[in-house]
Amino acid sequence: MAAQEQWEIDLRNQLLDGPELQKEKMRKERVRASLTPDPEPLRTALKKEPESLLGYYVIIVLLIIMSLFIYNQKCGGDIASWFANRIQFADEKKTPPVNVPPANKSNDIVQLKLDMEKMKQDIEIMGNKLKWNSDRIALMGVLMNENFVIMGNNYDRSDLIFFNADWTINKMPRYLQIQENDRKYLQKFVKPNQ
Repeated sequence: MAAQEQWEIDLRNQLLDGPELQKEKMRKERVRASLTPDPEPLRTALKKEPESLLGYYVIIVLLIIMSLFIYNQKCGGDIASWFANRIQFADEKKTPPVNVPPANKSNDIVQLKLDMEKMKQDIEIMGNKLKWNSDRIALMGVLMNENFVIMGNNYDRSDLIFFNADWTINKMPRYLQIQENDRKYLQKFVKPNQ
């Protein structure tokens, strides 16, 4: 018998094995084919690797050049001078310190005392202004909260609180729950309608 080709052998095996065995063999063959790796993509990846590394190197060099250019623009100077300023040479001599004759210390002390008095006065003025502002802010908060309660609950509109021209309020809050020490504090700012 002459040598048979592979397709003839496969056809004979299919006819002799029957449809169930044939399906099982085909399934096993598909599983085996899916489990064996295809060497072709690996070869192409290995061939392309040096080219892709070259691309990465080019990108890194471009990023470094761009960074140096941006640094040069932002610092408004020369990159070479930047490097030169940070390198100290061994033969470079340090300049000796300059000796300044001492000034009249009593004049300096008097000037410092005058400056301190001026600063104390400025601090006192700022403290008074801060207290004045914090009092006004507290009054605005009380006024807004009381009026919000009145408007939100449809209470009598005659209970609304208003500021007088001298930053006082026209009456004590009626609907807010205020502690005794806060009530004493607010009492300083209450002046009935003027």
